[in-house]
Amino acid sequence: ASKMGTGPTVWVQMTRSDWAFVAGFWQGEGTIYSYKRKEGRVLRVNIIQTDPSSIRWLQRKLKIGWLGSFVNRSHLGKKRVYEWRLSGLNALKFIQKILPYITSTYRRKQIGKHIALDKKYVNHEYRNHNSKIKWPWR
Repeated sequence: ASKMGTGPTVWVQMTRSDWAFVAGFWQGEGTIYSYKRKEGRVLRVNIIQTDPSSIRWLQRKLKIGWLGSFVNRSHLGKKRVYEWRLSGLNALKFIQKILPYITSTYRRKQIGKHIALDKKYVNHEYRNHNSKIKWPWR
């Protein structure tokens, strides 16, 4: 597992085409959810793939995120999968960047649901940032 980079500060170097590609990648292969912690709920986004080169490309391009791997056991057998993940404020900023390129109504509702959950439970600093974002479902 590794953590990398300075994240949102370097995102200004990404083009609209870059963000559209990343949004499509997340829309097809990613997940958004929130989980409980002692201090409240935390937003998380991830992408899980069996191809490590795609996940490594994403981490290099965004210059942020946790990268790890594990063996997934399913009815199809055992297979190593690779995960890229962001949590908290970085996850929120990531969603804000890709949202204009998300075309799936289901995914937009899923984002709205988890942002609303997050808004209810997150810590003060994060909540203040979240309130400044103009989300399309408000």
